[in-house]
Amino acid sequence: MKTDVATCLKDIADWYIKNRTEMPDSVFETIVLRHCESEAEVINFLNFLETEPGKMRFKTLLREMKESEPQPYLEKYRKLVEKYPDRIDNHLERAKDEKASLVLGRGFGESFDDYLEHNPSVKRRWDELTTAIGEMEQLKAGIIGTIKPQATKGSKEPWQMTRAEYVKPPYTSPAMHKYGVQKALSEGKPVPAEVLKDYPDLAKVAPVTPEIPKIPEARLMELKRHEELVLRAVRDKPNITMPELEQVTKLEPVQIDGAIRRLGEGTIIKTEGKMTPGGLMPSSYRLTPEAVAIPEAVPEVRPEVT
Repeated sequence: MKTDVATCLKDIADWYIKNRTEMPDSVFETIVLRHCESEAEVINFLNFLETEPGKMRFKTLLREMKESEPQPYLEKYRKLVEKYPDRIDNHLERAKDEKASLVLGRGFGESFDDYLEHNPSVKRRWDELTTAIGEMEQLKAGIIGTIKPQATKGSKEPWQMTRAEYVKPPYTSPAMHKYGVQKALSEGKPVPAEVLKDYPDLAKVAPVTPEIPKIPEARLMELKRHEELVLRAVRDKPNITMPELEQVTKLEPVQIDGAIRRLGEGTIIKTEGKMTPGGLMPSSYRLTPEAVAIPEAVPEVRPEVT
């Protein structure tokens, strides 16, 4: 665990002693995230704070800072610690609802596949999205009737299978199977009698070129909204949960940990934000070990000419 426990606790205690009021969740979150490098570290740190050694360490720190009445602060601190994991869960739920981002605004330092494995709810949403974009591509290509289950040696064409054999939700549907059978009949293919038993209406009519079954308008609109975001997520997935590194190319102020700072040219910083269709939308920056802040330029004072 790389979390700087002592400094983090001191920052919390400093805030209490300075403000003499209940710490807002947003302030507590900012302090904790400043000293933790990943979501896992946040959880480990909060678990530590709930233990007797963690409580004692905070209480001792308040006393060392000559705080004579630490108990009210300890009570507020305990409530914050208990409530914070719920905020993380809510954050994950919001991320799951993002149509394709899977980006929580922070990097977790693990591979994309590991991230999905450790976050089942997000993985479930990701699977839904990739299925949806697959449907969209099928619509574009006009090949809905040729979709088959997992290919195996000696596998049949859809029109050679009974409806029960072919339909495997959510990947194939009865409408898709019927379309494939009708198309095969129109092309003069020898559709087996056991397949036609599922569709007696098709056996009685003359072969015609079938229309591609329509997807409900609401579903079609949903797929269109997914399409651009999902394709971008698939393309960028090796980097999607990692912070971007940027080089400062000119001497301009940037926001670092809530403060405006001026950095030297070539400084490396981490960008933290949310992935959008237009790219990463920065919300804040974090200095890397290589980053060095430089002081504001002092204006030159010229002597007056008399």
